[in-house]
Amino acid sequence: MDTTQIEKTVKEIIVKRLPKTNPAAIQGDAELDKLGMDSLAASWILADMEEAFGFNMPGPENCILKTVANAVDYVDKNLPR
Repeated sequence: MDTTQIEKTVKEIIVKRLPKTNPAAIQGDAELDKLGMDSLAASWILADMEEAFGFNMPGPENCILKTVANAVDYVDKNLPR
C-alpha cells in the first residue's frame, strides 16, 4: 500500500468518525482536535485504523493523531509489508 492509499484510507476513517467535518478541510496539516476530535472519537479512529491497516497501535502512540500527516506517516512507517 502506497502513501496515497494510506492517506485516502485515513481520511475516510476521519470522515466516518467526525461526520460534522467538511471533507475538504481534512488536509495533511489539519489538526484533528480542531476538526472536532475528542477522546472518544480518537479511540474509534485508532480502532478503525488498526482494523484497516492490520496492526495494533499501543497506547502511547495515540499522539500520532495530532494531524492527518502524523497519522499517515506513522502508518506508512509501521505498516506490515
